[in-house]
Amino acid sequence: MRLLISAAGMLAALTLAFPAAAQDGRRAQAIYEAQCAACHPRGAQAPVGDLARRTPRDYAGFARMVRSGEGPTGEMPAFTQDMVSDADLRALHAYIVRRSGQR
Repeated sequence: MRLLISAAGMLAALTLAFPAAAQDGRRAQAIYEAQCAACHPRGAQAPVGDLARRTPRDYAGFARMVRSGEGPTGEMPAFTQDMVSDADLRALHAYIVRRSGQR
């Protein structure tokens, strides 16, 4: 009986989590398209590299790179919290890392 109750609780939690994850994914994709895709489109033709190949897997490294604008060419602008919130930056990182696994 406890197993059934635990399984039902886990199912309910997953049901609630998936819409939120899908919403975060759509928001992150919109941010990517608005802020990143002009310089970082998918594929080898990207002027400064496909982010799916260049993004650090750890969030701290990604956040440091985006917030400071660091990069090998020095062309990337720094994105402040006013431009991209911390929550949106986390969602964007998850989106890019997830997308990199689709190759």
